[in-house]
Amino acid sequence: MKRKFERKHNILERITFGCGVVIVTALIGFLVYQMLQNEEQQAQLEIAIERDRRVNPNGYIVSVYNAGDETAEATVVKFELFENAKSVAETDIQFNFVPPKSKKTGWINFYTPRSVTDSVAIVSVSYLQP
Repeated sequence: MKRKFERKHNILERITFGCGVVIVTALIGFLVYQMLQNEEQQAQLEIAIERDRRVNPNGYIVSVYNAGDETAEATVVKFELFENAKSVAETDIQFNFVPPKSKKTGWINFYTPRSVTDSVAIVSVSYLQP
């Protein structure tokens, strides 16, 4: 005669086991979803220029915002200053690192004999991927 030992689980054990299964399944599902959907965007630089006449009549505040998901390293922004549609000066500014979703600010000054100029234009923007 064989004896069968049958263990009966109480309600607390069943609830704990069920919650554990649900949590582990949800976590695995979320990680698989993130792996399939998460495509990183390269650095997307947005540049804003604002005139700053406190030091120089041709001084500007330059703000660089990285809207992408990767760091922009050795970012160089080149500018030209115009008077009567002719380029009278050029300069550039470099930011060592612009991390994702962050903003860096710098100042540029054009030292020209004339104090009245029309506009400033961004000539080029370059950066390295780390």
